[in-house]
Amino acid sequence: LWVKLPAVQPQALSYLLDTRKLGLIDGYFSDSAVGTLWTSGTMYVDANATSSVSMSSIRKEVWTHVHLEAGRSFSNNINLMSKHQLGAQSG
Repeated sequence: LWVKLPAVQPQALSYLLDTRKLGLIDGYFSDSAVGTLWTSGTMYVDANATSSVSMSSIRKEVWTHVHLEAGRSFSNNINLMSKHQLGAQSG
């Protein structure tokens, strides 16, 4: 996935990936938290493995290649770059 993230995030939860639509409750990757589906896996930024799976590991204001490997296999939709207002639930 190629992304160019802004240096300042908007005042809403911003999800890079969200797989929770069909009940996979730990499949989110947002600017404030990452579910165990992703933290138990591996993240590469510009072909280098990162020490942690988090939004802070992704460079801002430049095009960056992000490769995520889930910690286990799953069958679900993946929403890319979705946003939710504060207090909203995925669904």
